[in-house]
Order: sequence, then C-alpha cells, then structure tokens
Amino acid sequence: MLTPDRKQLLRKENLMRAEVIPGLIITASRFEIVAAGVAEHAPHVGPLTWEEFTTPARWAAIPDLEGKVSKFECTLVTSEKVTVKVNDWYRPDTRGGEEEQIPHNHRWDSFTGHLLGDAGTGGYTELRFYRTNVDPETGRADVEMERVTHGSPTANVLEHGVYHEIPEILEPGTLSLMVCGYGEYGNWGHLDIHTGRVFRDQPVAGFKAMFAKLNPHLRPQ
Repeated sequence: MLTPDRKQLLRKENLMRAEVIPGLIITASRFEIVAAGVAEHAPHVGPLTWEEFTTPARWAAIPDLEGKVSKFECTLVTSEKVTVKVNDWYRPDTRGGEEEQIPHNHRWDSFTGHLLGDAGTGGYTELRFYRTNVDPETGRADVEMERVTHGSPTANVLEHGVYHEIPEILEPGTLSLMVCGYGEYGNWGHLDIHTGRVFRDQPVAGFKAMFAKLNPHLRPQ
C-alpha cells in the first residue's frame, strides 16, 4: 500500500519529467539531487531551477569510441574564472579502447568532481597518470599510474597536471557536479603513456561527426 508521501512523490515524478535531449530524461528526484548538490558545493551559481536544468542548449551528449553516449553534460556556468558542470554518467570515458590507454587532462588549474546522491547510488573507477622526471628539451617523461574508485557521496579533486580516464561506471546514471577553478581555453591534451609526451590531437576517430549525430539540437539552424 502506498503511503501519502509515496503517492505525492509519484505524482511529482509524473508532473516533473522531461526528455530534454534525445535519450536524456530528467525526473523530479534527479533534479532535486543535483539542485541540492549545487546549493551545497556551488552556492555562487544560485538556486538551480527546473527550467534552467531542462534547457536543451545547456546539455550535450558526449560520445564514446563507438559513438554511443558515455555521459550527458550540462553546463551551468563557464568562463576562464569559474566553470560548473553536471555529468550524468552511463559508459566509460576512454580515448584508446581496451588495449591502449590515452588519458587526458583538463583546462582548469584544478577541479572538484562531487559525486552526488546517497551512499551506494553511484560512482566510477578512475585511472590517474602522473608525469615524473620530465625532460624539458624532448618532453619525454616517466609515467606512473594510480587506480582510484570514487563512490557517492564523495569528492574527487583533480589537478591540471594529472591525466586520467574513466574505465568503469559503477552505476549507470551516476551524477557528478564539477566545480572548476581558473581555466585557459584550449590548455589541455592527451598523454602518450609510453613516452610521457603530451599531444593536442583528438585521438578518437570521427569524434566530431559522432558528437554532431548525438546532438542535433546544437547544430546551427
């Protein structure tokens, strides 16, 4: 038998439910998880509204190596000084496939990825790669790897000089909130783990075409 509170929740879920972009459905409960995360970890953004969170132009589907959605990404604020994004994770975020690791870094000096939700409701496994003994002339370096598992709720802090990839999503639909510091546009790349050198090229073949296919709402009209 449904309790009055459960009936009210189900009614709210039915009223607050939207397919924002193809494949992405936002419900009241998921919105409230993110809104609580924004209030706690990024209060400078201001209270998150349903209208803001369900605006299609704020969302992008990010393809994996096969062109399937690895995550949905919602940009709430982006500038050189501060960036705040929501990630809705479904598949690994890797650039080299099962046999080759091609980790990447990000343009921000550092960012904190807050895993949202109750304990046991989400998380991911991260491989971190560190460059040591860097040769300033050739760019070659030694590379050390660390494997870390992040479960909800926790915070994952990543510095600019650390390269990483996400080979495993513990629970599809894991929600995370990225709160980023200063970031220079274009100041990121990929790491050749065999030589320790950093390169800027996109290693995923056909990435732009796959991105465009998943995001028709972002195409110029």
